[in-house]
Amino acid sequence: MEPLLNTFAAPPLLLGLLLALLLALPLLLPKAAGRSWRLLALSAALLALAQPELPATASELVVVVDVSASVAETARESALRLSSDLDIAPRWVLFAGAAMRSDSLEASLPSALELGRSNLERALSVAAADGAQRILLISDGVDTQSTGTPSERAAQIVRNLPSAVSIDTLAVPRPANARF
Repeated sequence: MEPLLNTFAAPPLLLGLLLALLLALPLLLPKAAGRSWRLLALSAALLALAQPELPATASELVVVVDVSASVAETARESALRLSSDLDIAPRWVLFAGAAMRSDSLEASLPSALELGRSNLERALSVAAADGAQRILLISDGVDTQSTGTPSERAAQIVRNLPSAVSIDTLAVPRPANARF
């Protein structure tokens, strides 16, 4: 079981709420109805500022599938094989130069995905924005949108993701005639 403070985005404000309640306890003991309502309103405001969150469950898996020209159909085929082995129903993000959520892998690919390019950062951002606690990236790892060395690009991508997100990878080989 997770500690209670992990379910708040701003735990110090929650501690401030507890401190305010303890300090105001003597004011509650006399019959001061007006003060009780003010204290209740202050408590509610502090609780809202602490940004309560529902902890994500382990089933918050998003599978990010590279559909760019550099992998052709290899990544989608790997994802289809993998999906039959999963105990949970993941959410899917398909990406190339752009990224989009998808209900299935069998859908035809829209031209808006820009299949001639590949943008890993955008794909992982879409997955994280979808509430992913765990991301499975199925790709060849080629990112045509970023500059710098591969390790610099990877570090930048990871820095831009929430710290609670874990990323697993399944590398797929590029076909011999792949275009970049």
